[in-house]
Amino acid sequence: MKPYGFRRSLSDAVAGKAGFTLMEILVAMVILSIIMGASYASFRAIAGTDQALGPMLKNLEQGRMAMERLSKDFRAVWVSLPPSYRIPELFDDTGDPFYFEAGEERVGSIMMPYVRLAADSHLPFYGSSLRGIARIAYSIRERSDGSLALFRSDHLHPYPDEDAELRFLVCEDVTVFELEFLDSDGRWHRGWDSQSRDYGYGTPRSVRIRLESGSGADKRRMETEVLIPVWRKAQEDL
Repeated sequence: MKPYGFRRSLSDAVAGKAGFTLMEILVAMVILSIIMGASYASFRAIAGTDQALGPMLKNLEQGRMAMERLSKDFRAVWVSLPPSYRIPELFDDTGDPFYFEAGEERVGSIMMPYVRLAADSHLPFYGSSLRGIARIAYSIRERSDGSLALFRSDHLHPYPDEDAELRFLVCEDVTVFELEFLDSDGRWHRGWDSQSRDYGYGTPRSVRIRLESGSGADKRRMETEVLIPVWRKAQEDL
């Protein structure tokens, strides 16, 4: 039999570890509330930063994708080359199916650029497997809320009239869209017409693209120059 004194010492030890005092609980609650308050403040700061950066990141991403699509189309330009290409004769209205045209048109109260070209960069829709040289066009259109947006059309032959083109949104909230084209003499032009004597019936060697979207502090401006791999010299140079 174990001594009585031993049993009493054990019970006293257990009784001494029965729980926390009121003061200990209050201190723990104060510390917990401080930690939770700091965590909530950090969460609010992170959420606020994410909300503030949201429009800027959106403009940055859509601008990047638009510039990438434009660059791909310009690098895929399809051009008729001599000797298969011949300068159109007087009263010849057949035209070149792979012409390159750029200029400005009125959108609302301002003038904005457009471009039409033939390119081997058709994007098939709805699972279509059709391929070929597409007539691709970029233009600015005014939306119902008064903002401007960049649209792209993409049609395989037979090419529709301009009024019948189907346009797809490329970039919204556009504030700046500029195009410049380099000729075979190293001069830059704001427009182009490969079926005109003014441009020697040639096509551009390179294109500069400037695109800005968004408003206020969320505006993002992008600029690039794309070398066109295949181009037709001004015909007087041949």
